Amino acid sequence: TQIMESEEVLSLLDELKDEDRENILKQCLEKLPEPQRISILCFFMESMSYVEVAEHTQYNLKSVKSYIQNGKRNLKICMERNEKDII
Repeated sequence: TQIMESEEVLSLLDELKDEDRENILKQCLEKLPEPQRISILCFFMESMSYVEVAEHTQYNLKSVKSYIQNGKRNLKICMERNEKDII
């Protein structure tokens, strides 16, 4: 599931060059609320499980799941907006 979720986010930007995609992702990550950003980075970039993210951050497990779900949604919205500006 984790790999598919990562691909979901990245597939939004398939039409863009890798450099543009990376810049948009970085900009959108910076705009996320801190708990969402930290949870997303741990889960996707560090390949941590929900439990590992909760242990690492000291966030409640339910909160971690919520931060990741909401963070993905917010990233998708942000990336789609930025994609339209470039294409």
